[in-house]
Amino acid sequence: MGILSIAKVFVLAAIVATAALARGSNDGEEIVFLTLSLVYDSDLQEYRMDLTDKKVVPGRLRRNAIHGHGNPSGDFGELEYQILDENSNLVNQSFLPWPLERSVEFVNEEGRLQRADVHLDTAQVVLRLQLTPQTRRVVFDAKRGRAPRGENAQPLLVIDLDR
Repeated sequence: MGILSIAKVFVLAAIVATAALARGSNDGEEIVFLTLSLVYDSDLQEYRMDLTDKKVVPGRLRRNAIHGHGNPSGDFGELEYQILDENSNLVNQSFLPWPLERSVEFVNEEGRLQRADVHLDTAQVVLRLQLTPQTRRVVFDAKRGRAPRGENAQPLLVIDLDR
């Protein structure tokens, strides 16, 4: 095979790759970005969560993109989210560290590293999720004593994905 033939193969491969990128190689896969606001109302002694933005874009999350952890284990509690299908069956479930509690490290007056816990009244979280054909809604709830429990306990937020 001559140099001219090899060059033609590389050019053809480049054209095919460019065409695949142009039409999108995601095969209809989508990612949803949810921007959430969590507020602690000290007068009512309760938490409120609102959806501030929802954006669905074509794409696929990388396999190593971890957005939460499977078991609650944080010192402050967790924010649980469940992904449900159209019949409210569980598709996936995960946890995020509690957004209103942060642990920060700083250098104190003696020049030593020190850790302090910071309690916030409001926080914003952006969560990205891979959408699957069966994904219909996402339910957020507080774990480890963050939200009132009882017969009529409601989740912090339910988002219908309108699919």
